[in-house]
Amino acid sequence: MVLATKLLMGGTHMAPSIKSIIGRISCPGWIFIESNGADASNFCANVSDIYLRHIYPIVEDLHQYLHEPFVAPKEGDWVRLNSPPLYRGDLAYVHAYNDTSPDCMTTRLKNPGGEGADVLVVPRVEQFINRKKGKGRAGRPPQQLLERKQAIRLFGADAIKAHDKDELNFTYRGQKYGDGLHYLVTHDFEPTIPTHEELAQFQRCSLVDLADIARATNEIAALSLQVMDRV
Repeated sequence: MVLATKLLMGGTHMAPSIKSIIGRISCPGWIFIESNGADASNFCANVSDIYLRHIYPIVEDLHQYLHEPFVAPKEGDWVRLNSPPLYRGDLAYVHAYNDTSPDCMTTRLKNPGGEGADVLVVPRVEQFINRKKGKGRAGRPPQQLLERKQAIRLFGADAIKAHDKDELNFTYRGQKYGDGLHYLVTHDFEPTIPTHEELAQFQRCSLVDLADIARATNEIAALSLQVMDRV
């Protein structure tokens, strides 16, 4: 803000080659100035908290500094899905993150960088019920755990492919489900801290480590800490 005010108040004669000043949340403590090196140093002179010896020219592509850094999730992390549309905004549990794993549960979707995650999400099963009955889709169906016995009751035994004697896992229309949750592979997600209500849906599922639920619960509590709280 100080630099922008200085540029506006001083006019272009102060730093004729200054084209833009950019600050990003993804790069805390850094400011990007589009200019030649000499003008940038002169422009920042006498501005507090800016050290001239720490002004560096960027010789690579500037755009890489303006994007949010990608942080690969770990097994047991929680993410919020941006796609597919049916699950947009829903909480998901990272079951695995390994782009080259031969044990990938479903066909992997890749972004240009190759990042992808195997996640578990609470199904929105009413979509299937409406299609079976021939009804149109009215809004997004609510989340509901889908166990194997329930799936057989809803869609018929012929539509459900069991996994040997495994009572937890089954496949419906090419999609894999386990202990009530839906396996997905996605590249479009962002890290998040769940809510208590969201975590409650995962607590009874054996595929979710209770230690990861406890860790998320502590993170929720940390967000709501106030002065004078007991810790």
